[in-house]
Amino acid sequence: MGWYYEHGSRADLIADRIKPQHGDRGTRRAIRHCCVGNVLWTVWEREIKVSAGLDGPCSTRWIGCDLMECRGGDWGYKPMCEEMGPYYYSCPLSYLAMVPTNQNKDWREDVRLHHARRQQRKRKEKMTY
Repeated sequence: MGWYYEHGSRADLIADRIKPQHGDRGTRRAIRHCCVGNVLWTVWEREIKVSAGLDGPCSTRWIGCDLMECRGGDWGYKPMCEEMGPYYYSCPLSYLAMVPTNQNKDWREDVRLHHARRQQRKRKEKMTY
């Protein structure tokens, strides 16, 4: 997927990226989101409407990763998800617990390593002072 530039401000971009979407087959909504620098992390939940053979609605969750940047005064984004194995690892650890682990185990391990390294650096910085 490429980059999409259609938003005047960063706040407008974020608001648009996290708004619920409703369709014939169900709804999609961001149940959690945060920005780490210019990366928008989201936990998405899709509820699929009841169809023949199902007892009730079915829902799935996944982690979204939108890279954001400003060009020529307009904010744009590049959408990705956990399954794509983005080369970004600042996803909050709590998001991993909210989404089933069968998505991308290698990427999840890299996220955990990223946070462990950050914690080590923080401890070293405290010891230096």
